[in-house]
Amino acid sequence: MKITDTNSLNQAIAELETKKKLLEQKLDANGEHLQKHFVSMAFKSVVPTNAFETGPIAAAGHFLKSDKLKDGFTRLINSVTEMASEGMDSIVSKFKGKKD
Repeated sequence: MKITDTNSLNQAIAELETKKKLLEQKLDANGEHLQKHFVSMAFKSVVPTNAFETGPIAAAGHFLKSDKLKDGFTRLINSVTEMASEGMDSIVSKFKGKKD
């Protein structure tokens, strides 16, 4: 689009804003997909495809997809994050106390 006046400039800006929103939505969707499927994608990139059909790798794959395992990891991560946050708060409080 050739910009010749302020109206064409405003139109070009509006088109770019629309494209920007679409790209942001696509990026969000791709990020969510990656978060949901990261473990299985990483696992599949390391292990040959035919190894998933039988044997211990198939069992491990089913184990890694377990909702209980995911919930356990989520609780563990939340717990570690909370402890780290409390530790940071404690350190900040000690530094503030020394400055006063």
